[in-house]
Amino acid sequence: AKVEARTAKVFRHREELPMWGAQHYEGVPPGTPVMANEVGYVQRVDLGILESWASQHKLEVYLKVLPGDFVLPGSAVAHVQCTTEEQQCPDQRHIQEILDKACVIANGRTFDEDPAFGLVVLSEIASRALSPAVNDPGTAIAIIRSHIKLLTLWHEARQQRKTEFAYSHIFIPDRPESTLFDQAFDAICRDGAAMKEVILALIEGFEALSKHHALGYHEAAKAKTLLALEHAKQSLTISEELKAVRRAANWVED
Repeated sequence: AKVEARTAKVFRHREELPMWGAQHYEGVPPGTPVMANEVGYVQRVDLGILESWASQHKLEVYLKVLPGDFVLPGSAVAHVQCTTEEQQCPDQRHIQEILDKACVIANGRTFDEDPAFGLVVLSEIASRALSPAVNDPGTAIAIIRSHIKLLTLWHEARQQRKTEFAYSHIFIPDRPESTLFDQAFDAICRDGAAMKEVILALIEGFEALSKHHALGYHEAAKAKTLLALEHAKQSLTISEELKAVRRAANWVED
């Protein structure tokens, strides 16, 4: 319950500042790449520092990473595009110093600005509950339902996109919904495959998310239903249980 509450808090913050208050982009960003100097997880990106600096120097900053991403030295954390005369742009050393200051890279992930981390932690709790030593499918099913609630909340936050941005010089990548589904459900599909009640809870949840058309989760939910079914085919040994799972998964053909 505490993990779900902390994750929901981060998701609700996205309602107040959709897309972190920045604009979003798709594809390859323009500008000069700026590389990471450390190995670890991005824990925080200080958009205030970047916005003030970019506004002063007439720059656009296209972030390549977000909190929760794992980076290595030499991997791009951002691209910086100068929108004024080239001779007036900061030199590469200055750009590197600002990005190093704004992007906090450390050994682990945190809840504070990393929305997907809560989904990962919940999924790990479910996997432990499904281990032979614990054998607690009820906890796993409760976490599946927590994931459904949180993904609904996440969609509501994403829909609050504004035309005015707190950070008008900052652009962040638009991540596909399937990324959140992967982190929330893949491990549970695998570790709960031999328990009919867990697989059915997953498939019922996916169907509910899919049929709530406003959420836009249809393709991701369909893919995870097929994944859960494949795991069940490999693990369920009682034919009647597998038939029940197949019937539940029939919604993907509707």
